[in-house]
Amino acid sequence: MNIIEKFFGQTEEKKKAEAAETAAELYQVCEYNGELWLTYSGHLVCPCSMLKDEPVDALKKMRELYIARR
Repeated sequence: MNIIEKFFGQTEEKKKAEAAETAAELYQVCEYNGELWLTYSGHLVCPCSMLKDEPVDALKKMRELYIARR
């Protein structure tokens, strides 16, 4: 850990944990009009019936991709 990381407290583990928490808040599944939908930041994105994967698997992959980009 270098002096800047010590001063600001931003280790890679902490950054990854914060990204995981943000991803869990941003990407969700909700019910709308009798159907499950993927949401991003509370906004409807697409109905889960459009996915080839199970909604939970797709949600997990989207969150992983978000964390990898951070």
